[in-house]
Amino acid sequence: MAIYVDDLLVIGEDENRISSIKAKLSQRFRMTDLGPAARYLGIEIFRTNKGIIIHQMCFVLRWNSGFVHNAMAP
Repeated sequence: MAIYVDDLLVIGEDENRISSIKAKLSQRFRMTDLGPAARYLGIEIFRTNKGIIIHQMCFVLRWNSGFVHNAMAP
């Protein structure tokens, strides 16, 4: 059996626990740590001093432009 996982997001408040989880995963699986996520599965992630903001504005804009384009087609 083979399993292929393209993306995995590990999140939490305890950085030591996150590091421990990533270390255990890397012992078992070949993986690359890409650092803090800026986008995941179409969701944009922004960090501020007050917390994290997530949104799908790019998805909405792409979807809306496709809708307008199709609506204007003869």
